[in-house]
Amino acid sequence: MADEKNIPRKPPQAIPPKRVVPSVPPITPPKSNLLYYLIVLCCFGNFLPYIITTSVNCENARGFIRQEAFDHLVSVRDIKKKEVDTFFNERRADALQISSNLLFRWAVVSYLEAYKKGGLEGKDYGEVDTNYGKAFSVFSDTHGYYDVLVVDMSGNVVCSAKKHPELGKNILARPYTDTPLSEAFRRGKAILTIGDIKYHEAYKGPAQFVSAPVKRENQDEPVAVIILHLDESL
Repeated sequence: MADEKNIPRKPPQAIPPKRVVPSVPPITPPKSNLLYYLIVLCCFGNFLPYIITTSVNCENARGFIRQEAFDHLVSVRDIKKKEVDTFFNERRADALQISSNLLFRWAVVSYLEAYKKGGLEGKDYGEVDTNYGKAFSVFSDTHGYYDVLVVDMSGNVVCSAKKHPELGKNILARPYTDTPLSEAFRRGKAILTIGDIKYHEAYKGPAQFVSAPVKRENQDEPVAVIILHLDESL
């Protein structure tokens, strides 16, 4: 018992007072309906100009974007049209130059006469090809053509600037029948023609030809057809 009296005891802890949270009175709408609606109307009126302004700006922005896109398409169309026109004008000028130039007309007539005498293996043909073959080759390289052909009125290819397989062949016979090449020849006998790009069986791919009649001086009837084979990269 004596030992229990000597044990120190902890003083009793004070109980903290409860925190009192003040109550918030509920928000009640104004008693007057008119006043309530006036407040709502004033709030809406403050946002109305912003809503109208934003809507107008968005519509203007959409109109501007549409106009910019349309103007861009028109610009691209005009550029492409100009490129196409330039391409066809250059091809016409080339065909007109080689079919009407005095040097090339002499060369064409010389090839025709030499071919009639002994074909591609004749002595006369070799001399003509030596004298004029370089002119056709240079023209082909300078203007970017795959080949330049001289075809007599019967369809025989009497000259090929690049000595391609058509040389010495008749393009009205197989395998050239109903090909873009034979079509270019038939149309080129009458007028300068730029053919469409079509599949050419002989080359297993697309091809395009420009053709024009070649006439002797002071004669209306053509003696041959010049055919320009466009390079695939043009």
